[in-house]
Amino acid sequence: MTAEYDLIDRKTGLVALPALLIGSAFLPWLVVTAGTVQRKAAGTDLDVGLVLILGGLAVAASWVYKSGKYRVDGWIAGGLLIEGATLWTLRELNQGIKTYRATESGQLYGDFVSFDIGVGFFLAASVAAVIILVGLYEYLTTSKGFAVPDLVGTLIDQRQSTR
Repeated sequence: MTAEYDLIDRKTGLVALPALLIGSAFLPWLVVTAGTVQRKAAGTDLDVGLVLILGGLAVAASWVYKSGKYRVDGWIAGGLLIEGATLWTLRELNQGIKTYRATESGQLYGDFVSFDIGVGFFLAASVAAVIILVGLYEYLTTSKGFAVPDLVGTLIDQRQSTR
């Protein structure tokens, strides 16, 4: 562990972020209420659960690298991927609600049926934002920067030396 990547290397609550992310896939993302009947759809029901689980595992796996440089890349890229998936899901939910309201049954029962965003969405979005912020903080406070340009440069150098 290097001292340059202090926030990720320290034994802090950051270890819980991937677990919270994975857990958010199983919490309600959409709550539909029709009178006294309530139906909840988890992230796994909305096809975003796999992305959250894999993203959480990828962020957790980034601790394996001895160089904190690869962890920074993993945290920023993983956080952006997860945040993109949550925002895409929110857009799809909004489109589905608008489509339902435009149908005959949506116009008939419009005030009787309500749609609410569940706690799973908010947890996933906030945890992904924190993951991105931690990665950016580590990037800005280190002198090494991102690992991807170094990796690409190394591959190019190796290819040129074999010619």
